[in-house]
Amino acid sequence: MRASLFRNVIRYLTADNAVSVRRCSSYKAANPSPQEASESMENYEERAKSFFVFEQVEPDVFRTSNLSTLRQGSAKAAYGGLIFAQALAAAEETVDEKFKPHAMHSFFILNVDTAIPVQYQVRRVRDGRSFCTRTVEAVQEGKVAFILQVSFHLVRIRYLEIPDTMPDVPSWKELKCLSDVIPYLKNEIAEGRLNVTPAVEKRIKFYESREEAKESDLFETRPADVESYVGIGDEGQSRTFYSWFKALGDLGDCEKLHRYLVAFNTDGTMAGTAFRPHFW
Repeated sequence: MRASLFRNVIRYLTADNAVSVRRCSSYKAANPSPQEASESMENYEERAKSFFVFEQVEPDVFRTSNLSTLRQGSAKAAYGGLIFAQALAAAEETVDEKFKPHAMHSFFILNVDTAIPVQYQVRRVRDGRSFCTRTVEAVQEGKVAFILQVSFHLVRIRYLEIPDTMPDVPSWKELKCLSDVIPYLKNEIAEGRLNVTPAVEKRIKFYESREEAKESDLFETRPADVESYVGIGDEGQSRTFYSWFKALGDLGDCEKLHRYLVAFNTDGTMAGTAFRPHFW
């Protein structure tokens, strides 16, 4: 169940608080021409949008075969964050745009095979004046693989908000992305200056395989403490982890797309919270 993991980011999925995940213009790997930069940003936005284009096979039933991403854990198992985000997008297809999602629970039941189209079947649980509720089932070959429950709220006025205090972490500008750090860690291990468990070494290889093809990913991640992020450290150290993430291109002004991609990214960083205390 994702409720506890999602409680700190759910406010970013509403229109009034929609988080911007656009790439900062001051951070560029190269200096492309204006035309090349424009084409790159347009291609990125279109690629991101393509994950949320559905075929409506019947009322409240939406199908897609666009299930392959860099983040999936195997050649055939779809990335959970994509299924989560697509289910949210399918639910929003059945809701008036004046309603915004404000609470979600999800359950992963079976792996989703990227080679087989998935159908998102939406059940309209309730339509009220201020709230409406949807249940979405991701169905593949007649079996339910994933369930999402989502409540939508009509935002008429701004209510009292009590924001969390910003943690004391380095600026993203001071940190390295994983693609820069992983080769260094591998060299330290090879030279014997870092002793790691087989599980940590396997995790580093996994991150390396993803970073080698990061051009096809949608986000870049910069851990505030990369050694703790991959499981290197003492048993008594903090179990709290922080990461910055940003889009690898311009997403434009579509608030729904920003919302779906925040949901997409939760499974890439937040879901790991559950097992990180067991690294040591």
